[in-house]
Amino acid sequence: MELSLNDSLRDKNNWKLYHLYTQRQYKACLSMVESQLQSSRGQCEYALYIKGLIMRILGNITESLQLFQAATAINAKSMNNLKQVARSLYLFGQYEASIAIFKKAEELTGGDWELWHNHGLCCEHLKRYKEAIECYQNANSIQKHDNTFIRMAKQLKKIPTAKVYWEQNMLDQSIETYKEALEFSPENPTLLTNLGLLYLRCGNYFDGFNFLGSSLSLHPTDNKTLLAAAAVIQNHQDMDAALTKYRICATTNPFCAELWSNIGMCFHSKNKYLESVATLKKALYFNPFDWCIAFNLG
Repeated sequence: MELSLNDSLRDKNNWKLYHLYTQRQYKACLSMVESQLQSSRGQCEYALYIKGLIMRILGNITESLQLFQAATAINAKSMNNLKQVARSLYLFGQYEASIAIFKKAEELTGGDWELWHNHGLCCEHLKRYKEAIECYQNANSIQKHDNTFIRMAKQLKKIPTAKVYWEQNMLDQSIETYKEALEFSPENPTLLTNLGLLYLRCGNYFDGFNFLGSSLSLHPTDNKTLLAAAAVIQNHQDMDAALTKYRICATTNPFCAELWSNIGMCFHSKNKYLESVATLKKALYFNPFDWCIAFNLG
């Protein structure tokens, strides 16, 4: 009865630990955690769990893993404990071990979005792209997230292809995945940009430029989107408009070799050869192994 009463008193303090943790008062939180662990002889599951989270934030991944494993030893059926053990193994690059833990957690609970998403990330690092796609699809079937849609579309492009037709089919599936994601999150500039780039890759410049424009209306200074939109304008021989876009890019990412290479070719098209050589040399300085820049400079 005394042990049960002590356990009840410790559980009543869990909210204090959670409050200190969410307020990022880690020093005070760790002090309270140590008090809890000392009084429970190291058997307070929630204190071990919170300390594990804090140790990971502070960069002590090894100690964090040990704490989550200790919490799991106390309560082996806790999905949160298993999830954090798997996450720590993932950070160590032990993807197979992490997948084994994720599968165990999925068997206990039926899985949740985070479990399937992180399972997919492990498969992605192991270059098991089809399995990663299945995991991301399972994650989206539970709860749709922008990050999952983006990861899934990227895996479709990584599947090895032997025929042009099959490669085109993968691009079409990637496009459909981004379209589905935009139905869920229509104002996500990353989704709009990636879909625009896919259309450009397929040769559909009209839709590609429209999606890039929609992305820029939401995030006018995004370097990746500006660079892609300016390249399309440059391909249509409107060098002044392209240079205007590149000027904005240069303020946010002045060390981008691709940016200075494109600027150099704009100057070349305007017959400003000295300016072209100067900017291409700058591009080559930032990326000396890019054959395309060296070819343009030559």
